Amino acid sequence: MFKRVLKVSAGGVALGLVGMGGIYQMRLKQNSSVSSDDFNAMQDQKLLRQHMEKAVSPLGGAEPLKMYRYSTCPFCGKVKAFLDYHKIAHECIEVEPIFKSEIQGNGYYKVPQLRFGSKSKGPFLVDSDVIVDRLSEVLPDKDKNNKEWKKQMLDPEVRKWREYARERLVRYLVININTSLLESWRGYSYIDEHDTIAPHNKIFLKVLGAPVMYFVSKYKTLPALAKGDGYDPSVVPPTEALRNVLKEWAQEGLRGKEYQGGQRPSVADIEVYGVLQSIRGHHVYDEIVRSIPTVKKWLNNMDTQTSTNTSRPANKN
Repeated sequence: MFKRVLKVSAGGVALGLVGMGGIYQMRLKQNSSVSSDDFNAMQDQKLLRQHMEKAVSPLGGAEPLKMYRYSTCPFCGKVKAFLDYHKIAHECIEVEPIFKSEIQGNGYYKVPQLRFGSKSKGPFLVDSDVIVDRLSEVLPDKDKNNKEWKKQMLDPEVRKWREYARERLVRYLVININTSLLESWRGYSYIDEHDTIAPHNKIFLKVLGAPVMYFVSKYKTLPALAKGDGYDPSVVPPTEALRNVLKEWAQEGLRGKEYQGGQRPSVADIEVYGVLQSIRGHHVYDEIVRSIPTVKKWLNNMDTQTSTNTSRPANKN
């Protein structure tokens, strides 16, 4: 009897892994079916510009943007922090990470995505860097702070830390929250907070989503860090490596200032902060805050800067 149970269990695991592999390959195929550049180019640029200008206008009146995201996506966190900081009204639509039913009809399969105008029509803007860059271009010049923002967007030092956020910090976060299958499971626990995801789908997402992220971390992210950063987890444990990377931000990015941008946050502050928000509530985040006082103080300041009532969850797209 015991052997039969083991065989059945092993068979279930094997089927699960096959299913996981199939879904992951399907996602890769979908993700590569159209590039962000091509998708953005397909939009009505004149109409998009009009919608962007209305969205950032201090006069208000524009419909809230619809932001399609995963709560645990660091690139979505960058866009969310930007929208909050600039008080751009938006609705957050949580996308199911496996089937992505909320964006199946959009023609693009990655997040974040911004949709302008009504839900049945209106242009899109995708890719976190493009979203931040394009919206920054249309910030009203009458505001002195906006002029300073546009100027520092061209600063080589700011560009350096933007690259740090999307290339190095993101990858060290990924390997830290996916050190094991159990840790990956914990990483997916955020979906319990979303009523828009059916209970049976939550189970399915955890069963398949957690192993997917674990194997992505192990076979994609770690090799990328080894190649680009010379990182070896057998020499420096992931937690220590992440702590070292954030100490770089504290010592070289902030340099004793309140923000990287000085008295006000720069786009680098916004993006490093946004990336970190993707793991907020995870024990790794709590450990970072406790272990690096400079980062803790900066995070508290950024919480204040991005505190806003311009966002709200949306149950439907």
